[in-house]
Amino acid sequence: MWGIKISALHPNLFYRFSQLDILPHINSITARFLHTNSEANCIHIILPNGCEVFQMAEEENMSIEKEPEEKFWRNLARRYWYFIVIFILIMAGAIVGFILTLDWYVKTSAIGGFGTWTFNDFSMATAVHWCIFLFLWTLLFVGLPTLAVVGLVAAIAWFVVLTPEVKAEIKAQPKGVSGGKRSGGSGGFSFLVFVGVCLKIWIDGNWFTPFASLPLGYFVYTWLFVGIWAVIIFGIPAAIIGILWLTGKFGKTT
Repeated sequence: MWGIKISALHPNLFYRFSQLDILPHINSITARFLHTNSEANCIHIILPNGCEVFQMAEEENMSIEKEPEEKFWRNLARRYWYFIVIFILIMAGAIVGFILTLDWYVKTSAIGGFGTWTFNDFSMATAVHWCIFLFLWTLLFVGLPTLAVVGLVAAIAWFVVLTPEVKAEIKAQPKGVSGGKRSGGSGGFSFLVFVGVCLKIWIDGNWFTPFASLPLGYFVYTWLFVGIWAVIIFGIPAAIIGILWLTGKFGKTT
């Protein structure tokens, strides 16, 4: 037995109830979902037509049409598309900032001979120190400012722009369902960048050149060169797919 109690409580989630057998004269009703009580088998909702009480003999008598998760996020992205643009610009700025920081560090760090040291000139101590200082400078110039800007934009979006109903719907979405399916993406991209670095070294005619004969700066800038082109080559199709996804022409549509 399922009971549906209509009451004027303050809602926090929204669903769309359609094709209710007990209301044949209504095709679709927008209802506010409050909470469920599994012990009493009772769902408390509020409908636009006032406060009433309906009893359902069977659970199958009520058809609940819940908006698919993918469609929900697509509609949300369409509605607040300018936040997507802002986050893309922030990401692009972070990438440019990292490149500039790395270039500055290689050219000004005494550890590494201002980019002229070879692998034979490094010891374990100098290699660890070089990596630690690179991490700290990157965190100072890129990481912390990026986190601050992202946090500021996210706070404005959550506390100022989004309505309570939209925030309630976001909280109602399932979490951690499809994250594991993309775990191999970053590894595949890194492997392609490695293959690109090998190809660049071969094109430069340094395939058989000992590492001791090549300065640190050569490997750093080779990696940057290949990484930038990889982002361009894969970023353009990704942007096209993203636009098609937003317009509903890519992926499942319901």
